[in-house]
Amino acid sequence: MGLNETFLAVVASNCDFLCSRFGAVRESASEMWLARVWFRAADFEVELSYGDRELYVGTIVRRRLKGHSEVSSYALWEWLDAFDIPDGHVDASGVNTQAGLNLAVSRAAHLLGLHLSTILAAGPHVILRIEAAREARSQAEREANAKSEHSSAAAHAAEAFRAGDFNKVIGLLEPFASRLSPSEKKKLQIARRRVGGP
Repeated sequence: MGLNETFLAVVASNCDFLCSRFGAVRESASEMWLARVWFRAADFEVELSYGDRELYVGTIVRRRLKGHSEVSSYALWEWLDAFDIPDGHVDASGVNTQAGLNLAVSRAAHLLGLHLSTILAAGPHVILRIEAAREARSQAEREANAKSEHSSAAAHAAEAFRAGDFNKVIGLLEPFASRLSPSEKKKLQIARRRVGGP
């Protein structure tokens, strides 16, 4: 039995309580690199997925707030973070054994059993909290990427400066003008003078 088939069996044995306790209907699909199981009810859907290319087990909970037409779809760990529930990071990567699948799915099933009712009862303030956390993570990632790009550009600019390629120094440092260290600003200033610029 391959890992996709194992995943489907493990989800069925660990998560069928979603059918008995919450009235969900289980559906599943397996493709070459991806296996997914959905537990669908009138007001929510839980999706567990396993991609054996990425070796990643994920859990998503989708639900519609009362009186709203849009569906809120977030990873289980995002819902749990919004409720300040510790150890809610259930998604797992690098899962390449049956034991790993059993552990990842049983952990997700345990947390769903404990907290799905809370998720289904959540109001709009929880959605706002999840969205704010997503934006904060996105902003932190953008900042980290900008720092990394600046660092790389600065290193290449230092090499170009030593080699006397002042046009390259300008091209590398100008996009980061607001981030430059004093020594990088000085290199940019010297490079501009050397090529006859301001």
